[in-house]
Amino acid sequence: MFHHPKLLDVFVGYKYWLNKFGNNSHFGDNSYTPGSYESQVFAGVALHAF
Repeated sequence: MFHHPKLLDVFVGYKYWLNKFGNNSHFGDNSYTPGSYESQVFAGVALHAF
């Protein structure tokens, strides 16, 4: 937080990506590309030692 030394950052996030890399994400279409849709929850901890 604010680039102060010896502080702990805890974070949680959500990523949603539709038509990843410009590919078709509509299942059932002839041009459907697996992996063109992404939904992800993530969390992390960071310790600023310096």
